Amino acid sequence: MSRILLFSILASYTVLSLFSCDSIMEDRSACPCFVTLDFSGTDTSIKRLDLWFLASDGEILARDTILKESYLLPYNVRLAKDMVGCHVWGNPDTDSLYYSGTELDATGETVHEYIEVCREYADIYLILDGSEGDGILSSWITCSTSGRGIDGEYIEQEHIVSGIKEINSDGNLFFRYRIIRQKSMEKMKLAVSTYSYEGSKVVNSYDLGGWLSAIGYDMEAENLEDVVIGADFSFSCFNIEVEAWNIKKSIVITI
Repeated sequence: MSRILLFSILASYTVLSLFSCDSIMEDRSACPCFVTLDFSGTDTSIKRLDLWFLASDGEILARDTILKESYLLPYNVRLAKDMVGCHVWGNPDTDSLYYSGTELDATGETVHEYIEVCREYADIYLILDGSEGDGILSSWITCSTSGRGIDGEYIEQEHIVSGIKEINSDGNLFFRYRIIRQKSMEKMKLAVSTYSYEGSKVVNSYDLGGWLSAIGYDMEAENLEDVVIGADFSFSCFNIEVEAWNIKKSIVITI
């Protein structure tokens, strides 16, 4: 090999090493951080995960989607070195929402993080004991949080969740409402629309947020729990028993 050719090869290697992040000789501060995320504990009933990576100034560094077939595989991505917000949404665009918000210290060479998405919704059941639905038109819950941003921040505006009306195996009418996590329960209201004896439409509103607070319902729990409201319904009296399935406490309210 001629000296000229040898010099050319060495020069090329030197230039490449200046722009490479594989050498122990160079300044690596500008090199990206290699991030590995572990989603192996994700329930496959969650059909997909949407990933958002945000820089400390809020800039979107990357986004991606993982399907349930890939949950057992390590997820790898290169990110600019920074404190990175990793926001993962399960079942986006549905009312069966899951979420995880994690701050990744991606200021070094590598980072490995286990990600567990949590249940961001709860089903609330209103069971009207002894009623087959005669005279009951509809029911809904009014909430003060309508959604969440990609960074997990609450979107605070009035949101109405209509109850799905059904008859259970005992022949009783019940409504099911699926709500998302609320920033505050204070303004949550339950409304039931009925006909009066005279045939006019009547809407009764109840302090659902107050009932949930009274039983110690935790809206900040990692995974939201479902709630059952059992009611004896008549046009003169509305006796309500509120009980969360995993909370050993209940209350009876007479209106």
